[in-house]
Amino acid sequence: MTSTFNITVQVTDRGGLSDTCVVVITVQNVNRKPYFTNLPVTLSIPESTVSGSTLYTLGLVDEDLASTVVSYTTIPVLSSNLFSYNDTGILFLKVP
Repeated sequence: MTSTFNITVQVTDRGGLSDTCVVVITVQNVNRKPYFTNLPVTLSIPESTVSGSTLYTLGLVDEDLASTVVSYTTIPVLSSNLFSYNDTGILFLKVP
């Protein structure tokens, strides 16, 4: 979000003469990192869990814009063979 402020500045000399000007200040949004809201998480799933099952939905806040696009990555990469995230933060089991 961007905010704009109009500030009127007046200067006056010892003789009482003065002048004014308007200073426009625009405060631009600073890109902030997204953060998780529902952590820490420890999950236990049965071995019989079906591939494609939803395991958990991550809570995420990105204060920059409602339309901000985020991506999820599983670290370490080895785990990405077993688990997957969709673009809304839902964790799925890929392989039982």
